[in-house]
Amino acid sequence: MISKVTTSIMSVAAVWLFGFSVLGQEPQSAVKPGESQSAAKTDIIPTMTLDSAQRIIQALGFDVTRPKDDKGQPGTYFSFKAEGYIVDAQVPAPDFIWLYNIFSDKATPETINAWNANNRFCRAYSGDKGTVYLETEVIVHGGTTRENIEVQIKEFRDSVARWARYLVDHENKEATALPKQ
Repeated sequence: MISKVTTSIMSVAAVWLFGFSVLGQEPQSAVKPGESQSAAKTDIIPTMTLDSAQRIIQALGFDVTRPKDDKGQPGTYFSFKAEGYIVDAQVPAPDFIWLYNIFSDKATPETINAWNANNRFCRAYSGDKGTVYLETEVIVHGGTTRENIEVQIKEFRDSVARWARYLVDHENKEATALPKQ
């Protein structure tokens, strides 16, 4: 009995030591020959700046415009078009990127609530003067990969297009549902 236990303990110890020796090795790169480390998109991004967010969005193929302030310095946000709609981007803190679109179309609270109940990763709400917002935050706090940031930006781009169609569809339904006078 003792020899079986000793053999089992020795086997566990060998696996344990082997595991640590493997874990202690340098990590293997996921980069294919001819690719740079940045192409693998595996580096962890711990914080974000507006300039970094702008570079990532431009690398996705979006044309970015960034206004200048009164002193000629780059502004605190930039804009790009997503499926033909203007999206503004800010980095209010190094922890996240804030993406939002302002629609001039009006929407009822019921329409907005229905959207929010059936869609994820962004939210809609009414703003001042009848505007309607669609927004999302890309969280960077705790670290994330560039690929994750890119996926979230693309998801918001797609959401903006769905939101625009959704508003038009609901506006048409509400117009046809109104009693004729």
